[in-house]
Amino acid sequence: TGLGRAPSPLCGLEDSMREMVFCCGIEGSEAEHADALELAVLDVIERVAREGVPLERVEAVLHQLELHQREISGDSYPYGLQLILQALGSATHYADPIALLNLDPVIATLREKIRDPDYIRELARRLLLDNAHRVTLVMTPDTRLSSRRREREAQRLAAIKNAMSEEQRSATVKLAAELAARQQRVDDDSVLPRVELSDVPPKLPDLPFGEIDRPLPLTHYARGTNGIVYQQLVAPLPALDEAQLQLMPLYSHFLTELGVGELSYLQAQERQASTVGSIHAFTSMRGAVDDEQSIAAHFNLSSKALARNAREQTRLMQDVLHAARFDESERLRDLVGQQLARREQAISGNGHGLAMSAACAGMSPLAKLHHEQSGLEGILRLRALAGSLREPAGSERLEAALGALHRLVQGAPLQLLAIADQPHLPSLIEEMTALWSDYARPQAGPTLSLPALRERRGELWLANTQVNFCARAYPTVPSEHADAAALSVLGGFLRNGYLHR
Repeated sequence: TGLGRAPSPLCGLEDSMREMVFCCGIEGSEAEHADALELAVLDVIERVAREGVPLERVEAVLHQLELHQREISGDSYPYGLQLILQALGSATHYADPIALLNLDPVIATLREKIRDPDYIRELARRLLLDNAHRVTLVMTPDTRLSSRRREREAQRLAAIKNAMSEEQRSATVKLAAELAARQQRVDDDSVLPRVELSDVPPKLPDLPFGEIDRPLPLTHYARGTNGIVYQQLVAPLPALDEAQLQLMPLYSHFLTELGVGELSYLQAQERQASTVGSIHAFTSMRGAVDDEQSIAAHFNLSSKALARNAREQTRLMQDVLHAARFDESERLRDLVGQQLARREQAISGNGHGLAMSAACAGMSPLAKLHHEQSGLEGILRLRALAGSLREPAGSERLEAALGALHRLVQGAPLQLLAIADQPHLPSLIEEMTALWSDYARPQAGPTLSLPALRERRGELWLANTQVNFCARAYPTVPSEHADAAALSVLGGFLRNGYLHR
């Protein structure tokens, strides 16, 4: 729209409350653009209410709901706890929590309803256009907000103090002293449940797997995935120059956000929505277990899909790898702007991590690279890149650099990873082998390496935050060293038992 820098992170449907809320907005805008944005949003909703949405797009949304319903995740919370928390809002508002978890009947009903062309039109008009409970909220920066808050708080406390009797003042002083003593008291942690060493298995479970070498190396696991297929393409990162190395995070993020072949980025997004639950690229870089100065780095293209879509999932991954296009300059500018907005907005929330990254930047090549790509140095570089894209020459340089980097990744030898239910695994392996049958394995070339680094660094960064973030880093030992485990425990103890007291 040209009205802002990026979509608001609040966009979408908030369904955790008794009354759901639909939000649509932008960030990095100006207050005078509020009316224009409201008209633009209402125009889109009006068009949906008038013309509807193509059936295949609505089916793609139901496909995403079904996949989300099936997926068993557990990286952040145990899966059972996730389900409990997911159902908690429904139970809190006196609805049926089981109905919230079992979406299959709802999805089946919706599959029938969406065949009526007027169904989506009527929802858009009744729930959005004709809904009188609508507000346009404009949040603008205020350089005096903090000082005004402090002034109001001081005035409020002064008024309370002046209205207090001598007895009330004495009671307040006594209560404050009791609170300070309570906060300094050592709690009896014996009342808490404990995890003993006997609760931790002495060995990791050995997961059975299979391997196929032709037409390219394929490792496969049979696991209980509830009908979901996971695929990954893995390639060693080739040797990169400094500019390519700094561009790698943007390349990984943008790869699945751009057009493919003859498809524009919008058409490519529609294809993804109807085929897979997600597809994204990332890099994995690790220091050696016995030498932090040595690294191993890989490029990964990962996706998940329902088992019935496994063939199209493989084809999509092939097309992204072979036919991604980097000529959509306006889309690239939008993506860079969105990245910059997110990174700048997260400075306060990630302040401790950013400070620690800067403090560690001289201890190893990976620590330095992390600071340059994901730390404060990375934000400065991203800001400079966004500024250069205001000129056509800057966009052309970025397109050419991304294309050159993509060709290097394409030339690296690939490996495949497949994870699926045991009933689906044989057919998955057969389909993947057939679709990759014409793959010509390239010769392995030089891989990414970084110069060794160990230096003392002291830095001061200025940022628009209301608090200071300080970090001090100490070099220790690689993870294979005998002291590594004790140091890991010590780190947690110092964090929770000392810093956060």
